[in-house]
Amino acid sequence: MRWAIGLVAALLLAPLLIVDMPPLVDYPNHLARLFLMARGAEDPVLAPMFVVRWGVIPNLAVDVIGPPLLWLLPVHVGGRVLLGMVLLLNFAGVLAMQLALFGRVSPWALASALVLPAGAFLLGFLNFVAGLGGALLLAALWIARGRVVLTALGMAALFFCHLMAVVFALVLIGGHQAALAWGQRSLRPLLVLVPLALPPALLYAAAPLGAVAGRTEYLPLGAKLAQLLAPFTAYDLRLDLLTALAIAGFLLAAAWRGRLDMPAGIGWALGALAVLFAISPYAFKGTQSLDTRFAFMAMLLLFAGLRPAMGRPAITGFALLLLARMAVLAVAWWGWQGDIADFRALIADVPPGTKVFVATSPRGDGPIGRVLSNGIRTDTHLPALLLIERRAFWPLLFDEPSQQPVLLTQAFQALADQNGGAIDAATIRPGQLRGYDWVVTLGGAGIATLTPVVGR
Repeated sequence: MRWAIGLVAALLLAPLLIVDMPPLVDYPNHLARLFLMARGAEDPVLAPMFVVRWGVIPNLAVDVIGPPLLWLLPVHVGGRVLLGMVLLLNFAGVLAMQLALFGRVSPWALASALVLPAGAFLLGFLNFVAGLGGALLLAALWIARGRVVLTALGMAALFFCHLMAVVFALVLIGGHQAALAWGQRSLRPLLVLVPLALPPALLYAAAPLGAVAGRTEYLPLGAKLAQLLAPFTAYDLRLDLLTALAIAGFLLAAAWRGRLDMPAGIGWALGALAVLFAISPYAFKGTQSLDTRFAFMAMLLLFAGLRPAMGRPAITGFALLLLARMAVLAVAWWGWQGDIADFRALIADVPPGTKVFVATSPRGDGPIGRVLSNGIRTDTHLPALLLIERRAFWPLLFDEPSQQPVLLTQAFQALADQNGGAIDAATIRPGQLRGYDWVVTLGGAGIATLTPVVGR
């Protein structure tokens, strides 16, 4: 089994060798922030643009780990090392839960590689994904050891990784304790959740989250049900659907034949995740895909918490499916190299310290690698390379005080407010370009243009 685990881990990491800027939707934006934290303070061009302000922020996993990596390594090497660490953390979490629940790792745990380099990872939700892996590891520690103080400290650490990681850990540990309570016909096993939830609760009270604004949005039923496919999302819709059907069909068949081992605590946890998915909004206080995140959690738990019997045909079938998915991903990332090269050539003459406005024009789907199977474009944050490689100001940096420790200085924040997000190039008002030197426009079929601002 050890050689199989090593082989799957190597397979997960292999695509990171293909391209220096993998096409994860939010990743370039995260990398720009980490680059500023690692090297910006000593750069006379970048230093006036931002300040670092630490606080009680439940979204800091990569902000703690990333800057030291980027200080020690070239930016694109350090970034990919960070991505590899996030992937392996999730894989390790699945394996640890299997070991804690069943005493050994089953081949089914290795099949989690079908969904690890997909869904939330390809969207670039790095803190969230890292938090899920941490939650699995902490829950496995609780199941194996049951140490209250150590687990409570772990819950505090999870809070700083991502708030949803705390929810996932409480669901996992709560499911385990609920099964004990049911078996003992006593509520006493559930009381341990109080000291475990107390540290993140106190941190939440100290965090600047109460004042965060943002609309609450619920999806129509059909659109909400479509979010159940999100954990499988990669680059080929047919292959994503086949993967979802293969996993669901195999688990249902194993359960029908009585060859599915599911501890009672996992049943409670899966039920809780289903309820949370059903009642949660899609958007809340500036957070998008809130309900979808419970689908990501449930999918990981299907691999971490279940142990179906797997014969050689099933193992062979899932191995071939994994190879097919990784091949499609590799082709997509290989093709992405051309987009990266074209964009770098476009911005090659942008001088350091200049200010670049970002706009969009009507955009086609483009080839594989430029769009995920759910229609989300992967090049949205590609202009972050202006800051990373040209040391130019780019106004769409993730700098929400309740989520990131990097803030723009007052003058540059005013410029960012003029841009205000992804703006259709046809609707730009003259006043919005005041203070900018260039406009970069992300166009259809991956074509970007760079034009100087006239009459500034």
